Amino acid sequence: MSALFAFIIIFPTVVFVHELGHFLFARMVGIKVEAFSIGYGRSILSWVDKHGTKWKLGLFPLGGYVQMLGQNDLPGKTEKAKNTAEAAQHFEHKTAGQRAMVIFGGAFFNFIFAILVLWGYFMARGEPKVIMSQVISVVHGSSAEKAGIKEGDLIEGDVQKIVNESGGDFVKLVINGQEKWLEPKEDSGRYVIGVAYNLSPTEFEKLGFGAAAVKSVSFTWEASGRTLSALGQIITGARSVRELGGMITISEVGGRALDAGFMPFLFILAIISINLGLINLIPIPMLDGGHLFFIGLEAIIRRRVPEKVKLVAFNIGFGFIILLMIFVNLNDIMRLFGI
Repeated sequence: MSALFAFIIIFPTVVFVHELGHFLFARMVGIKVEAFSIGYGRSILSWVDKHGTKWKLGLFPLGGYVQMLGQNDLPGKTEKAKNTAEAAQHFEHKTAGQRAMVIFGGAFFNFIFAILVLWGYFMARGEPKVIMSQVISVVHGSSAEKAGIKEGDLIEGDVQKIVNESGGDFVKLVINGQEKWLEPKEDSGRYVIGVAYNLSPTEFEKLGFGAAAVKSVSFTWEASGRTLSALGQIITGARSVRELGGMITISEVGGRALDAGFMPFLFILAIISINLGLINLIPIPMLDGGHLFFIGLEAIIRRRVPEKVKLVAFNIGFGFIILLMIFVNLNDIMRLFGI
């Protein structure tokens, strides 16, 4: 039940923040926003504001969109401005810089939202000072099993970080208050001891207004770097694609955080907002990063990219995203059934 409740909160929140970024930047540069929707399918709630924007809440809250005058994700379907007055509010009649700013606005707001949430988190709860890794499973025949590590054991610090920093040499771990030496094994470019674990901060130090602000920015930057690094390792094969998760994984993580309390849930909400912003900036057609790529290319060649080229790229990108969505959610289902 916690996972479902977390899903209902997390997805609409981070999507709303993302689309709000597009919306506000579009308004800033004078583009008419025709619709702002959270969710897809039949509208269960809608109204039109004084600027002519239709605000909608869709039946299926799995995404959202901002529909701007003259902007269409499908190449070749964009309508030209009918007159001078409409051209002034038309997406395609804005400069490359203005259109790029509107497209980037979604991810930008996800990062700003995460920073604000983390700012409050570090002031209210504090920065983790003592971190424990709680073992949730042990690989048969691994160094961990040979050392007598069992499910539920608490290991001081972030196990993976400590093991990786060992460079493959014997590493000292403090397990349930006792020191043990283990020999890491190399696996796909990294060192492992054969445990799966959850990080569990046990002591926090509250930060002041300024220190919390600095920490929230640095943490967002570092979290972004870690995510990009992990994606790079998955692409190169250094990490398993089985680590990718979909909606079920996000809901489960959010549910566990919610069970732990409001502050842990806020922390997870910020992390998911960061990841949504990053994913949308990947230069794949259909995603914001794909649109930014073509706008950047347009600025370099000083003319519009042919619609036929965009259409081919769109179809490739669309196919890739559909396959990726199927794969990550299939991963989730396989984990549920222990496959």
